[in-house]
Amino acid sequence: MNQRIQQAVFHIESHLNDELNIDQLANISAYSKFHFCRVFRAQMGESVMAYTHRLRLEASSPEVAYGKKTLIEVALNNGFQTPTGFLKAFKKHFGMTPSDYKRVTKQSITAYQEVLMGTPEVVNRETTYIVFNRELGNYFKSSDIAWKKLTDELNSLEEKYQDAPPQNEILLDSKLAEFIGICYDDPNVTDQDKIRYDACIAWNKKK
Repeated sequence: MNQRIQQAVFHIESHLNDELNIDQLANISAYSKFHFCRVFRAQMGESVMAYTHRLRLEASSPEVAYGKKTLIEVALNNGFQTPTGFLKAFKKHFGMTPSDYKRVTKQSITAYQEVLMGTPEVVNRETTYIVFNRELGNYFKSSDIAWKKLTDELNSLEEKYQDAPPQNEILLDSKLAEFIGICYDDPNVTDQDKIRYDACIAWNKKK
């Protein structure tokens, strides 16, 4: 992904509940508004606002399916100004109303109620600095591609750092490396070609 577009993408993803506009995002990517829109669509396969709109709706789906919040709360929590606007957008995107979506999801879960699952462990950790590569698509394929590209990039990492040192010093020692795969999307919610996967490698900071 183009690094300048990547900056805008991550700003969108980390500010989904905020008011976003194309002028602001173009400025973040250091492109003119026209060029930003053109390059973004070429890179992401959809327009800037379509991307933002879709992520907001997909982020709302777990709240709709499993949560106990009101429609107003879900709408406001996911960047929509009115519950009516959210209701129309949700139905158009998922092909059913939030109440129908919740019912269908409940029926699906009931079918697996006898399956034993382990208790997830939630771990809070300090900020970790990483090098990474993002790929879009089916997790089985995109993860392989992401790790291969990241490995190839690491071969020239030392040379790149000589020209542009990282903001935070790190020890590039393979023994200290931590390999992290980040899966952002539910394949049952997000179209296969739009699923996001980040292959990441983290190192301990220099002491």
